[in-house]
Order: sequence, then C-alpha cells, then structure tokens
Amino acid sequence: MPRFPFLAVLSVLLPTAASALDDPMFVDSFDPTIGFRTIRLPDRNDAVACSGAANASAQIARAYVVQTHLVEPTHPFFVLSANRPALVKVDVTGTGASPQVRVVATNNGNPVGSLCLAGPAALPASVDPDAPSRANSFTATLPAAWLQPGLSLSFTAGAATRTYDAATLKLGAEPVLSLAGPDFLLFGDTTPTARPANWEQRYLSTLSVSALQYTQLASIVSNRLPISPRDDGRTAFGVATPQPALIATAKPSCTSAQAAAGTCTLYGGFGYIAGALSVSGAFLRANGMERYAQVYGVLSENMHGGGGLAGGGVGAGDNYGLVFNHEMGHSADMPHWGGSWYGRAAPDATQKHPYAGSLLDGSNQPVGGGFGNTWAYDYSSDAFVAPVCAANGKERQEPMQRGNDCMPSGAIYDWFSDYSALYMYRFFVGAPAVYTGTIPYPRDPLGNSAAAPFSFPTKGGMAVGVVPNAAQPLVKKWDPVAGAYVVQAPPALSTNQMKHYYPQSYNRKVVTIWGAYSNTTPAASMIGPPVHYVGNLKKTWNPSDAADFADIKSWVSGDAFWWGADLVVRANYTDGTSRQAVVKVAPRGTDPLNGSSHAFWAVNLPDDRTLASIVLYNRPMEVRNPGTDTPYNINRTGSTVTAANYMDTATVAANWP
Repeated sequence: MPRFPFLAVLSVLLPTAASALDDPMFVDSFDPTIGFRTIRLPDRNDAVACSGAANASAQIARAYVVQTHLVEPTHPFFVLSANRPALVKVDVTGTGASPQVRVVATNNGNPVGSLCLAGPAALPASVDPDAPSRANSFTATLPAAWLQPGLSLSFTAGAATRTYDAATLKLGAEPVLSLAGPDFLLFGDTTPTARPANWEQRYLSTLSVSALQYTQLASIVSNRLPISPRDDGRTAFGVATPQPALIATAKPSCTSAQAAAGTCTLYGGFGYIAGALSVSGAFLRANGMERYAQVYGVLSENMHGGGGLAGGGVGAGDNYGLVFNHEMGHSADMPHWGGSWYGRAAPDATQKHPYAGSLLDGSNQPVGGGFGNTWAYDYSSDAFVAPVCAANGKERQEPMQRGNDCMPSGAIYDWFSDYSALYMYRFFVGAPAVYTGTIPYPRDPLGNSAAAPFSFPTKGGMAVGVVPNAAQPLVKKWDPVAGAYVVQAPPALSTNQMKHYYPQSYNRKVVTIWGAYSNTTPAASMIGPPVHYVGNLKKTWNPSDAADFADIKSWVSGDAFWWGADLVVRANYTDGTSRQAVVKVAPRGTDPLNGSSHAFWAVNLPDDRTLASIVLYNRPMEVRNPGTDTPYNINRTGSTVTAANYMDTATVAANWP
C-alpha cells in the first residue's frame, strides 16, 4: 500500500476541469458482492511545507511526470492517463543548500494548485538518471483530480524553471480496464484459487490505465467442461493425436502409469484451459460486455491446468499472479514480443518492438521482448524498477516474453516496458494512425543503439461503462480525433449494434444458461448447470413470437443474424411457463476435427422464476437478402417459415438436468 494518506499539503486548490469520464458504472450495484467495484490508486501526502529558500546555482537537469515509467514528456513513449495520481520527480543540481522546489498546476490558464517537493538538504553536483531515487531528487505526488485534459505544469528550483504545457503533457483519455473474474469450481472442487493480497492496486500500478473495474461475476460450478476440437489431443495411452469435441469430466492427466494402463485423459492442459476460456467468453457476451469489458476465468485451487490462455479480451488460467499478468497482456492484443522484435519483423510490419533483450535462443539470436533502458515505477510500493537485473546483469524481459523477469522479493507482478505501456494505452483508448519512430537503446545488437526502430499499429479502442446522471447506464468511447468521449448510441453506433451487442438493462438478477453444441459429435453437446447472479440482460428473440420473428427478419446485417443463429434454448419453469431465445452461433462444419463444427454458447434470462428444465434445439437459420437462395435464409423469396412453424423442424441437441 502507498505510505501516505490523502494529500494534505496544498498552497492552492481550485476546482479543476471536468473529469474525462463521469462516475464509473456499477459502483453501487444493489448486490455489491457481485457488481463491479472501481479500484483506483489513492492520492498520498508526500509534499512538504514551502520554505521560500533560494539558491542561484540551482539547475533543473530533468523533470519527470511519472505514472508507470520514468521518462520525461519528450520521450517517444511518454503517456499519462487522466484521473490517476502521478509522481513528479525533479533532478536539481548545484552547490550549497537546497532551494524551494515547487510545481504549479494550471488548467487552460486557470490555477489548480501547487506543491513544494521533498528532497535532499544540499544540492548534488549531478544526479545519475540511471540510479533514480527519492533521496537524490525532489519529489511529490500530484493528486488524481489534477490530472485532467488541459493540465500544464511549471517547475521552479531557485531561479531555474521548467514548464510543460498541455500539448506536451497530452492528457486526454481516462482508460479503464473493466474485468470480470469468474471462478471455475470444477469436478467437485469447492476451493477457489485465492487472489493475492491487495492484488487490484498492485496490478493497477503496472498498467497504463486510470482505474480497474472488477467483478468476480459468478462461480461456474460444473462436473463437465466442454472442449472444442483440437490438434493437441491424445489417446488414452498418451499418444498425440487430434481430438474431436468432447466433455471433460476430470483434471487433465497423463502420467506414465496412466499411459501404460490406457487411462490418460484425451485432452491436455491447454485444451482444458481453452474450454474454460471459451465458457468465460460466452458469459461475457451473454452479459453484453464484450465491447467494454474483458474476462479472465480462474480454475479452482485443485484443478489447475498448468498455465493460461488469452486473446481478444477473453482469458483463463490458474492464478492471479504471473500467469494472469501474462494472459491479460494477450487479452490486450499483445503477442509474445519476440516475434515482433524489429530485427525479426517484416519490413512493412506496423507492429515492431524495439528491444532485443539480453537472452539468446538456440540459434544464438536475440529472443526479443526486452525491457529497454527505462526504469519502471511501481506506485503501490513507491519503488523504481531497474531495466537490468542486479542479480545477473541481464536486461529484464517483458511479461509477454519472460525468461529473465527478475522478480523482487514479495512482488506478484512483473512490469511491462515503456513500449508496452504505450501499446496498452492505445489498445484501450484507440489509435487511428500507425505511430513509428526510433528510440535510444544502448544494448541494441544490430548497431542501432542511438535509434532502434519502433512501430505501433492502429487500434480500435475499448468502450467504457459510465453513469451519465441518468436512469439508464450508458457506454462511452474515446474519440482520438475529437479528443472527447462519445456516447455509444446512434449515430456513433447503429441500432443493430446497440441491440445485438450491448445490455438493455444492467445489474439485474439473471440466470446464465450455457453450454456447447457439436454438429458432428452429439455426445459433445451439453447444457451446463444454470448460474444465478447479478448481471446484465441483452435483447433476446423468441422465434415463435410473431413480433420477435418479424424483428429477426428485418435485420439484414452482419451485426445481426447474417452469419447464422442455429440454436434455440428453451427454459421451462415450475409454474408451467417457458421462455425461448435464439442463439447466435452457427457451427455447421462437418469435420469433427475442425472447430467450425463446434460452438460454445450462453444466454442470460431474467432470474424471476424457478427453472424446471432446459432444452437446447438445433434449428439452422440466417437472415440475408430475399434474393439469396440458401436453405436456411428465412428472408429468401418464397420462404414459408413463420413464427408459428419455426420450431417444427427443430431437433433436440441437449437437455438439463
């Protein structure tokens, strides 16, 4: 935890510019044990009383504004997130007693506040930028409320001055990581994997985001876990072979004794973890959160699979430590950086990592994914993190490459490089243009120590859930061109997108009905135990209802039913009523070893009645133009499909219980 309570030493504090975002969504869910909580790094009081002392010899060598990395605003990878505290560190040189060192903040010309910085009693003749310390420089923490678009900072040390205007600081967006973390309690294990102490703030300290919105969402309790077709399956005797879709009923295992006896599970650790990942993604989509949240499913304490997997905002793994940190990097579109090292990437690649690192592969070539030459800063422990490991003299590696992560005692996360910090910021905020340039890197193996090339690809950005002082929570997204948040509603999004991707109501008692369907392996189709919790409700369509059927037919769009909605789930209740909903998956492949024959699915329904049974039906359907003569196009000219007869050709694929 930070050492300091709420900031108290202020000479001036006037109202600041409006926050980049309104208050985050889900802070006051009616069920706070399930609803999203917002975690922010706390402000701290580490400024000192202003002395008024002067020293004509004082010179400002460097002035840093730091959230995750110790770089000045002129650095190519400098980035600040709005509404997050920042350490200011000023290296002042000279002779004699230290003068007053002060920072004054303004916003669009309006005074915001000022702080006097703590530092050494006497000025050093020089300050080594490769050995950062609070002891040899002047420091204080700017409160989060100051970090708003339009911020300018002016530093004074005696007669020396340094000013960073708003264009230099480039404050704008307030990126937020919204994360759901369901526990998978599988095969009778009732012990969830423990989260490390204070993990939210310790993790947030490593990220270039302003806040973490977190919900555990729900516990997914099941004795069965669906797994898609995979190339890394095995026989019962442990011989590698492709594996069709199946249902896991035990933790993956294949000891030598099991191989000899023919009792190995037919799936390995990655297939097992991939099953949890896919179920997690289905839950995220069922809650209408795939456009503004990510999900990381955690396997229970005694059912770990030996690692993790992630991508596209969806992940699963064994823990909330190093595995989690790595997989969440994948979830933010970061690859294993070795393949993107500029010395290995294609000349026309838009994604080029500049740091080779110190490690070599079996061919005596750089592994890549190095940390670079910038010190990281861990706000949660108020510590600077060296780019080179003291124990072996080798450069750290990124969490996305690893091999020399050099974890300090007591740390639970390793740090991303300055390149990855900006990459992550662009992932959350959006970046419409490729960004290229060069950066000094003294350990570059290709002779480019003064100018190692880098490149960042374009990014679409993530939306953020907010409460705009209205009855209905909304979603906003940063527009990098306009430099403002835009509500995600028509015309920013089409009516189709709002209806098919986003919740229609939030923080409701829901039941998630979930499972898997195989078009080729009937035994691999299943309905899992329903999960009851507080979540979101998306629009669902009952194809047997005339109004819903007409609505389905009206959406000739890739955002709607164009690609197919081949399943229907029916929930039957003890009071004799039922609900039906089409499921927008279309696993029509005919090869049992190909993933196109299998799909995971989940649907949220109101949890307002007692379930008696659930039935999953296969009833292929798509909505295309009337002239498109495909067998499942209910919009084609001459089609006789109606709401009344829609289910006549449906076949039962699975039942619960």
